[in-house]
Amino acid sequence: MLSKLDDIYELAAELGLDAVKQIRYYAYGRPIPSSYRSFKLTKRKGGLREINAPNRQLAYIQRKIMRAIVEATDYLPSHYVYSFKKGCSAKMGVARHVNKAVIIKFDIKDFFGTIHFGRVRGMFKSFPFHNSDQVATTLAQLCCLEKYLPQGAPASPIISNIVCRKMDRELATFAKRYGFAYTRYADDMTFSSHSKSRVRAFVEFPYPANAGSATDRGTRRCLTAPASLAPATIWS
Repeated sequence: MLSKLDDIYELAAELGLDAVKQIRYYAYGRPIPSSYRSFKLTKRKGGLREINAPNRQLAYIQRKIMRAIVEATDYLPSHYVYSFKKGCSAKMGVARHVNKAVIIKFDIKDFFGTIHFGRVRGMFKSFPFHNSDQVATTLAQLCCLEKYLPQGAPASPIISNIVCRKMDRELATFAKRYGFAYTRYADDMTFSSHSKSRVRAFVEFPYPANAGSATDRGTRRCLTAPASLAPATIWS
């Protein structure tokens, strides 16, 4: 399991790699951008999405990391999430909002790009991993591109869901307070309710303008957010 590892020798053994030098080379030796191929794809809703695909060897290491994360966590992102989970789909998430009086959708801008090196490193240091500073830093180096989580890398989806677990729980709690249900599919967040009476209060809540947090004035409790939010789309 990818947990309670003290050094990169233990990390190499856990990942089943032949030599520690492979880890050192891709984490620290080779310029990280040269290990990726970048290209753009057209988004379903318009615009372009930048994809950064690692080369064959780095992708192999990242897939090893991805599988080790699953073994260490049983891969349990919040049950509000329907993306990057076996047996889940966007259609299943949509089903949570069928026959509602009002539906509100937010897009998280540059979703993967807002999950930075520090958050990835922190994930590998905290529960259930509890790795040493050296191991957590090395894993973050292997998974990040220029200090951010790249879209198109094998380990990025599973890491994004784990990093966002706290946000998902807090948003679901916040939504419930206003009588709304909450789901997320990658960067698409959906809220819905059987009643239109509290839509204004819900939409006018001071959502974060950038990475960080906003304070719910009613309870003074902090809602942690990973990214900027695009303007809401409302159906009623």
